[in-house]
Amino acid sequence: MEHPAVVSRRKLQKVYTLMHKQTRAKLKTIAGLQGIPLFELLDTLAIDYIRGWEKMHKLDLDKLAAGSKPSAKPGGKTSRRTKA
Repeated sequence: MEHPAVVSRRKLQKVYTLMHKQTRAKLKTIAGLQGIPLFELLDTLAIDYIRGWEKMHKLDLDKLAAGSKPSAKPGGKTSRRTKA
């Protein structure tokens, strides 16, 4: 008898495999009907998904990837030790 987690993982893998096959078939059909390469369609879908995710989370991934971080205010307080 297998552990329930193993059985659950197998079921989940089957579901993902089926979803992958169905999605790939649908994307090929759309690309064929529109007359565009499949990879171009995938690129467009990914870009649209990322833009929507950025809007929902109010982030700009391009700025984060570039490493622009908010700078500290100049003249901020610093801790100084004084001799007694």
